Amino acid sequence: LLMSLIFAAREVPVCEVTIFFHDRLIRACRAQKVNTGEMHAFDSPNMPPLATTGISINENDHLILPPARGPLKVHTRMDTRLLA
Repeated sequence: LLMSLIFAAREVPVCEVTIFFHDRLIRACRAQKVNTGEMHAFDSPNMPPLATTGISINENDHLILPPARGPLKVHTRMDTRLLA
């Protein structure tokens, strides 16, 4: 919980859905549940963690998405041919 608060209070926020579990911050859309009985229950096998913690916090700044540049745009007209 403490490390989650530290990430939330950083100068440039992480503007995406993430999972902070044990010692790693990973992008939620890339996460997979790999174990139910150990501390490394979630992993992101196709992408390195956004940050890791230990004695210090090691951020992979080049992987963190920048904040949005404008308001959210909701698209209501969808091509129904794409829906299965």
